[in-house]
Amino acid sequence: MLILSNYVLILFNYVFILSNYKMNDVKCPSCGNTQVITDHVHGESFCRKCGLVIADKLFDFGPEWRAFDREDADKRSRTGGPLKFGKLTKGLTTEIDKYDRDIKGKAIPVEKKAKWYRLRRWQKRSRMATSLQRNLSIALPELDRMCSYLTIASNMKEECARLYRKCASEGLVKGRSIESMVAAVIYIVTRQHHSPVTLEDLEQVSGRAKKDIGKSYRKIAQGFNLKIPTAGAIDYVPRFAIKLNASGRTLAKARDIVIKATALSIISGKVPISVAAAAVYLAGHTLNDGQIPKKIQGFPGTTRSTIKERYEDLKMHVVDKEIGETEEIKESDEGEDLTDATPHLGMDKTGVEAIVQLSPVKIDKDQNLNDALDLMEKKHISRLLVTDEGWVVGIITEEDLVNRLASAKERKLKTTQIHVSSAMTKELIVIPLTADFMDAAKAMIEHGFSSLPVVEEDEIIGLITKTDLVKKLLHSEKKVKDFYSKKPLLTNPANTIVSARKIMLKHNINRLIVTNKGMLTGILTRRDLAEGFDTFRKALDYGKHPDIKGLKVEHVMSKDPITITPETTVGEAVAIMLKNKISGLPVITQDYGILTKTDLVKGIADEKLP
Repeated sequence: MLILSNYVLILFNYVFILSNYKMNDVKCPSCGNTQVITDHVHGESFCRKCGLVIADKLFDFGPEWRAFDREDADKRSRTGGPLKFGKLTKGLTTEIDKYDRDIKGKAIPVEKKAKWYRLRRWQKRSRMATSLQRNLSIALPELDRMCSYLTIASNMKEECARLYRKCASEGLVKGRSIESMVAAVIYIVTRQHHSPVTLEDLEQVSGRAKKDIGKSYRKIAQGFNLKIPTAGAIDYVPRFAIKLNASGRTLAKARDIVIKATALSIISGKVPISVAAAAVYLAGHTLNDGQIPKKIQGFPGTTRSTIKERYEDLKMHVVDKEIGETEEIKESDEGEDLTDATPHLGMDKTGVEAIVQLSPVKIDKDQNLNDALDLMEKKHISRLLVTDEGWVVGIITEEDLVNRLASAKERKLKTTQIHVSSAMTKELIVIPLTADFMDAAKAMIEHGFSSLPVVEEDEIIGLITKTDLVKKLLHSEKKVKDFYSKKPLLTNPANTIVSARKIMLKHNINRLIVTNKGMLTGILTRRDLAEGFDTFRKALDYGKHPDIKGLKVEHVMSKDPITITPETTVGEAVAIMLKNKISGLPVITQDYGILTKTDLVKGIADEKLP
């Protein structure tokens, strides 16, 4: 019995010792065992298997005092909290309050009050001694206010404060408003943490224009050579889920929808904000989440119609494949009622709404003309909407490119040195989404434009072109002879492109028929001229000095053009144009003629077509 008691006591002591030891991932040099025990009481570490003492005289980095409860530990502790960059003094400060009492609450003697008054005054002055401190005293409270309004997490707020301090120290805030710099810092940090805030939200909370915030953002990014990750649709899902009071199940379902849509490549090139909003709406309706409204509403940075488009795409390609049923969208004056809708968007719509391009190709105003020409050629289009920080500020067409590239005043400049903003058309003629397509045709003919931006609720949401209008004529049985231009202007292959451009400018036309000794040899369009002038300028880029007068029509014209006859139907002519991505067809008669999209749009405007 005594032996058993001693055995139990020894075992109890061994377990007690082990409970105060720490197992380390150190290998014993004697037996190779990896189970090493550290005895913090004796300052030794030894092998559990063979008992070899591997190290002794270990340092104890803990406190030299003991405490038996939390209150006692707080009293004995001599350290404070972590540094807080969101505070002016980083949380390390000395306070001299206005109450003339010492730490024990006793009144300070009268003869020392003057001394404490001076110390209090110099304490306040010392915090605002430099311009940097004065700037931070305004910026940090502003940062705290914006982060609170935008529900930014505390860890991101601290990183924002750290980045702003760095900007202020490097002098990047000079010449910029504090509010725009703070907003730009928030924009950068939230993007880095994949929890982005939109420029529209920042504009609302800061009171500064998106243009100013964007300039501050670029200055910071360039100043520190930051590589900001691109915000995807999945990054915006949590923010829209919060705005719509979505449940956790709806949030998870929305993320799943976006992930599957990304894998199917159906949201490539789409605005991430609209995709995220549509995913949250669709997830809520699929799961019958009562918090998600049945009617789609617009958000800053996107519109109802755009969200509706993305909603229909996601439903068709993702959700319908899973649940095998179709939900439909029905527009109403108050919003988008999703309980009654059509299977395919636009099937029962008429006018501009049925043919508008809701995702027109855009280019930033600070890009160069070479970028614009390459983008037009890649997308097979003749115009681009020009944006500044996401806002549409103009449009640039092939005609604008030709006029700028052919300018004698800047003929020696490289194409990479001429910005889009210097060539774009700033005054836009817009048309409402609810307008009839015949109204659009009349507006194009009246103002001489080939495209019109489409607006909804004073916001540009898309673009309508002559191509969109002539698509309505694909089934027209009327003959071309009633609409084509009977006496088009001609040019010779040996003429210079400068002289050909002068003819186009004088008569306000977009193409010339090229003949040689009465035979049709080609057609010259504004796109051909733009590429010709671009080739000339690229020669300058490589250090060559060609003569612009040496560039002939035959060098840039489109050879062997497709032709039609006066008896060709309008529908057949339109089909040829659309298939070959061209805007004009020579008409073979005794005297040459030409049929252009402008001729067809004029027929629509005059109510002769379709």
